Amino acid sequence: MITKRWKNIKRCMGLVSVAVEVIMTLEEAKAELSRKGITALEYANQNGFKYRTVIAVLNGTNKGKYGEAHRVAVALGIKPAHHSNPISMAG
Repeated sequence: MITKRWKNIKRCMGLVSVAVEVIMTLEEAKAELSRKGITALEYANQNGFKYRTVIAVLNGTNKGKYGEAHRVAVALGIKPAHHSNPISMAG
């Protein structure tokens, strides 16, 4: 099986898989909610956010830099998640 063989090769070589975050634009995030048939109110209720915050982030009036707005932007895929232990690029 090709997949199994590739996994074994990666394991032997000490390679690790890295998840890549896909960042969406505001328009793409709105389109994704629409495609799934979810309103902003339903999204807010399902994810424990305030409706006004979700609307503000989706409309771009709140850039999602801090607090709940940041958590909304990350959950919607508009901003990358902040990692508490960033990977050092120094060798």
